[in-house]
This record gives sequence, C-alpha cells and structure tokens, in this order.
Amino acid sequence: MRAAALREFREETGLEVELTGVYDVHSNFHDPDRLTVGIWFSGTVTGGELHPADGELSELGWFDPAQPPELAFPTDALVLRRLAMEGHGQ
Repeated sequence: MRAAALREFREETGLEVELTGVYDVHSNFHDPDRLTVGIWFSGTVTGGELHPADGELSELGWFDPAQPPELAFPTDALVLRRLAMEGHGQ
C-alpha cells in the first residue's frame, strides 16, 4: 500500500513524498457494486514540482480542508473535515 501511494502521488502530482503514517481509513459504500476501503496517509513533500503529471488531471491546487472544491468521493469529505478540525491547512 505504501509503495502504491508513493507511486500514485508522484505519477499524478509530480511530487516526491515521504509517508509518515496512516492518517485515516474508511470503508467506501458510495458504489454498492464495488465496495472498497480508502487509506489516507500523512506525509511530507520531499521533492518534485507540482503539476498534473500523468494526463489524468488538467490542474492541481492547494485548498483549505475546511473549504474544498467539489469532491469525487464522500469519504474524502470525512478526512478533510478531520484535517480542518485538527487545524491543518490554516
């Protein structure tokens, strides 16, 4: 999981990161035909340059977790709410 998270982060954002731990875990029930588990890691950017690197994204940006743009998955809102309550992003 950790290796996949590092690879996906680099492939999608152009950034190298060091994972520091598991931040949150949620069961995803938004698609009843494909139940999944989401794992969110905490980490630190260690290099690279922020840009849409793999062609899946058209743009990237930093957002206050208390005021995110429209989200693709409901569980992302749970994680962002926790980040906002803990004062991250201020």
